[in-house]
Amino acid sequence: MSDAPSIPDLSVFEDKSDINNIQDLVKWIVLEEAALLDIKKEYESRKEQMNATKEKVAQIFKSKGIKSHKLDSGLFPCRTTTTQFYLSSVTDQEQLCQWFEDNGLGSNVKRTVNFHTMNSVLNERVEAKETIPNNLVDFTERDSLRLNGKSKFLVKNKVNVKVPKIKVHNGKIEVK
Repeated sequence: MSDAPSIPDLSVFEDKSDINNIQDLVKWIVLEEAALLDIKKEYESRKEQMNATKEKVAQIFKSKGIKSHKLDSGLFPCRTTTTQFYLSSVTDQEQLCQWFEDNGLGSNVKRTVNFHTMNSVLNERVEAKETIPNNLVDFTERDSLRLNGKSKFLVKNKVNVKVPKIKVHNGKIEVK
């Protein structure tokens, strides 16, 4: 007995046009899936380039001591810094949980520390200028850029982002 899938019975279609319509639709589906994969790859590449550029501008701002600056174009870039904390390589999770409890933060964490909860609580402490023991956690900081004024800029410069609409009507593919 073979594990290969059985060939579907196409005799259920009354005439050849049904099979042709299905064939056209299935071809479109396969081509659309391939196109979407290409779009996804291009999206990821462009997003990576955009984030690298944001990081570079943020680093320039940081080196100049600038937090934000309104540009002649109407755009208003603002440097942001994201801090990610993670368990120190010389600390176990139990020690970190104990530190949270000893500092009145036990209600914020369970014995299994959620990464996002830990980051949130520790970032709040940093913002409040409270100390965090260096031996329990390590951290990385990443500068980025938030761009304010994008909508006005796009309208002023008459930039329209058009997304084609695809409809399948009566077995025919329409692109508008």
